[in-house]
Amino acid sequence: MENFLRLAPPYYACIGIVLYLLFFLLKRKSLNGLDLTILIFVIIDSIGIIAGINVAIISFGPPSCGQTPVEQIYIFIGGFAVIYVSFKDIWNKYLEI
Repeated sequence: MENFLRLAPPYYACIGIVLYLLFFLLKRKSLNGLDLTILIFVIIDSIGIIAGINVAIISFGPPSCGQTPVEQIYIFIGGFAVIYVSFKDIWNKYLEI
């Protein structure tokens, strides 16, 4: 899992492209009418999901920069919020297709 999270950003973009193409094919059954703006948003949101996972995982590590355990809980909640917003936006883009 940790190696997956440290992949280069182009791999994250590939995750977004694959998600978009799968959504489009599931909904439209063909590739006619691909929208580049939706593709870009899905790429950004898929990167956001990975970033949110990274933030949530960081909160479980040893405290750094003088963090207290309470602050680590807030960091975890922030990472979870990023994941939730990214998933929600990807779902909304899927409904737009």
